[in-house]
Amino acid sequence: MNPADLNTVEGVYPLRPRLEHGPVVGGSEGVGRVAEVGPDVHGLCVGDLVVPVRPNLGTWGQELVALENEVHKVREGPLEGLALTSVCMATAFRLLEDFVELCPGDVVIQNAATSAVGQVSGARARAYPQLFHREMQRSDSANRL
Repeated sequence: MNPADLNTVEGVYPLRPRLEHGPVVGGSEGVGRVAEVGPDVHGLCVGDLVVPVRPNLGTWGQELVALENEVHKVREGPLEGLALTSVCMATAFRLLEDFVELCPGDVVIQNAATSAVGQVSGARARAYPQLFHREMQRSDSANRL
């Protein structure tokens, strides 16, 4: 479970669920299989795997109704990994790609990277052969660096 979902339920996360249609089911991450499509849907078919692209879509429920532009079709794969693509993997990618331009010889240091975002960021950083990557698991690890 993504801590952001718990923060949303607690009312402390900046993105608030839409309440205009009554009670809200929590959940922003997940993967589902399309069970039905409406007559105006052209990019999805029954049986397609999809992930949410809008926060607070209600992925904690057994079923949900979504607009075509609120989900994204994905290829078949391990459901546990696909469920992380819309938030955790995207966040990890953006952490390494959007804030600074990484160059050969740069060092990526992770601290307390035990969350899904931290683990994916570490795996992505290790995939860059030109980068030097270190993970600090405990405070005494800093002394070894």
